[in-house]
Amino acid sequence: MGFTHQALPVIRPVNHLVSDEGGIIIRTHAGAALPTTASASEVVVYGADRLDLDTRTGWSVVVTGTASRVTDAETTADYRSLPA
Repeated sequence: MGFTHQALPVIRPVNHLVSDEGGIIIRTHAGAALPTTASASEVVVYGADRLDLDTRTGWSVVVTGTASRVTDAETTADYRSLPA
C-alpha cells in the first residue's frame, strides 16, 4: 500500500480482504502510520500480485482511491474473524 506520511511517499506491505461490496479492507496494527492519518480524503494506492513460477504466468492489480478507517466495533470484529 502506498500513501503519504508527513508529506513523504510511503509504501508498506499489508494484509487485505475484499468486502462483498468490492471494497478493499486493509489490515494494519494500532501503531501503523496509516490508521493515524487516514481520513475520508486520504488518497492511497494498493497493489497486489500473484505469480506462478511453474507456468510463468501471473497477474497484477493496482487500485487508487480514498481510504477511511473502519470504526464500527461490529464491523471491525467481523473483519478480524476472517482469514487474511
